[in-house]
Amino acid sequence: MSIKPLLRLPETRPLAEESGPGEDLTPHPSVAHGSGSHEPVSLARIWQAGVGGAFWAPEPGGESPLPPIVVSLGVDPEGACALSMQVLQLLGRTGVEAAEVGVVFPEPDARDSFGHMSLREAASWRGLAQALRRAGVRCFVAPCAPQPLLQAARLVLAGSAEDPFALLGKGAGLPVWVLQEEGLAELELEAAERINGAFRYRHPVSGAPVQPGEMLGYLRHYRVLLQANRRIGACYGMAWWKRRRMRAFLFQGAGEAPPFHFSGRRALEAARRRGGALAVWAAKVTPGLEARAQEAGVPLLRIEDGFIRSLGLGSGFLPPCSIVCDGRGNYFDPSRPSTLEHILATADFTPELRGRAARLVERLKREKVSKYGAGSQSSQGEAGDRFTVDRARAAGKPVLLVPGQVADDLSVRLGSGEVRDNLALLKAVRAQHPEAWIVYRPHPDVEAGHRHGALADSEVLQHADQIARGGTLVELLEQVDAVHTLTSLGGFEALLRGLPVTTWGTPFYAGWGLTTDRAPIPPGRGRALALLDLAAATLLLYPRYLDPRTELPCTPEVLLDRLGEPDLWQPGLAMRLRKVQGQVSRWLGRRKVRLGRRKRPGETREGGTRAPEFCYHEGRVPEGGRDRARPQARGPQEGEGA
Repeated sequence: MSIKPLLRLPETRPLAEESGPGEDLTPHPSVAHGSGSHEPVSLARIWQAGVGGAFWAPEPGGESPLPPIVVSLGVDPEGACALSMQVLQLLGRTGVEAAEVGVVFPEPDARDSFGHMSLREAASWRGLAQALRRAGVRCFVAPCAPQPLLQAARLVLAGSAEDPFALLGKGAGLPVWVLQEEGLAELELEAAERINGAFRYRHPVSGAPVQPGEMLGYLRHYRVLLQANRRIGACYGMAWWKRRRMRAFLFQGAGEAPPFHFSGRRALEAARRRGGALAVWAAKVTPGLEARAQEAGVPLLRIEDGFIRSLGLGSGFLPPCSIVCDGRGNYFDPSRPSTLEHILATADFTPELRGRAARLVERLKREKVSKYGAGSQSSQGEAGDRFTVDRARAAGKPVLLVPGQVADDLSVRLGSGEVRDNLALLKAVRAQHPEAWIVYRPHPDVEAGHRHGALADSEVLQHADQIARGGTLVELLEQVDAVHTLTSLGGFEALLRGLPVTTWGTPFYAGWGLTTDRAPIPPGRGRALALLDLAAATLLLYPRYLDPRTELPCTPEVLLDRLGEPDLWQPGLAMRLRKVQGQVSRWLGRRKVRLGRRKRPGETREGGTRAPEFCYHEGRVPEGGRDRARPQARGPQEGEGA
């Protein structure tokens, strides 16, 4: 029988193999997760980490205390029968009560090895279980996590020395006896350590060879996520096209995830019955839902896209590969603290953490990665025509970028100050910098026709000098001198690239001494942070990442690797239909604007004289056109909207 490794996950991909001479065990640089230790991993360390065996399986239930004697039968029916006979003889010869013995039948992946057993073998397992139950012994049918049983145990009996209960029992310092040909014999710690050290591991995400310490670090991280997910009772507000990905993010064991509901009331009731939190997509959290959850005593867990998301738009039905799960608030809502704000205000940013953040930021810059794209790939997953700032006409002027945002985006609605929309922002920036060369970049979701907030070019060019379409945000940031924004993530990406950023709203990165802030700052902020502290909190400590190939938890470094694999980002049918829908929506919107203008020739929607119209190429105004079209610059007026 082949030895099953102690460090493993509930998947079919092999994570370990029996050791062979001369193997190269140098870890791949992108798969490090945890300490990256190169020394052998002792059974005691594995036990202390809370992993090993089927640690992801459900904990044994029941109201009775767990038994102090644990018997793991193993996968061999003959050996299991022999061990069971030893247990029954033990009950007959000693004063041990049957209720003090708990027998564990094989776990699911082990049972698969005899899934095609004969009827006689199947009958022997059923008969064995019946005989043990008649004797009063408690039987635990797999899947069953070994850690809770071993925490309550004072003695372990196992069918073989390779049994995970035997190895973990030695790690916990328990006496362990295993079945041999002559009967039960005590397992020595040295022998157990030799068995545990007889493997060469492969990383569950990359498949590259890794050291046992690195594997242990990954499984520890997996366990932390598993424990957090098991506190979720139900999910609400997750769109149909992202539910499969969300199940992978919110895994609660082998093939298990919290239930999803279309109704907020039903989701809340399901979470209450299960005694867990309600995970809600942030945009679906309403004051009414918050009030009902508080009344029912159900915590809310707000979920939103992370900051390195995918190679394409979420509004285009591309599921995220990064999310944030926040039990305090929304990171984009400055009216209440969030977990991100708490991290930024209190975390100890060690030299090691800053070093990793520095390497990650350098890679983001080198590979030109933004939230929705990488390299020359635009946010819509295609290589767009590169936009170029008209340096000839902008000569001697500071070039300022104003990134547009979705009009009804929560970060705009909750994080804006006196300046509350794209048009008001353009007016404010022009009033403050009348001689600057201003470039306006519409939000990609708006450009794709999926979200609200489109402005007519003629309206934009009354206050801006160019409209940036095509290419990527990162390519545009390389051409500008500074960024002015309401709450856009583009401001954070500009900070990472060393650009001065002025915030007219209150995004998560404002108020830490890194930006020029024009809106009020919440009282919980004010700690002076280094740029690498902001990067470490926002990209390493706060989000979760998922490998799109294996759908296992991963690091941002692994996700950056996956952004370079085009086959993972090919659009499916729903994405292609969504793109067509956006094109139609955008065409109808422009048609509506043109028809609206024809209703009163010579006048604007506000009733004034319509500005002259020009034929633009790549968003450029003909020489002198902006000065003719734009009225005298003025600051933002109260009540103005896009």
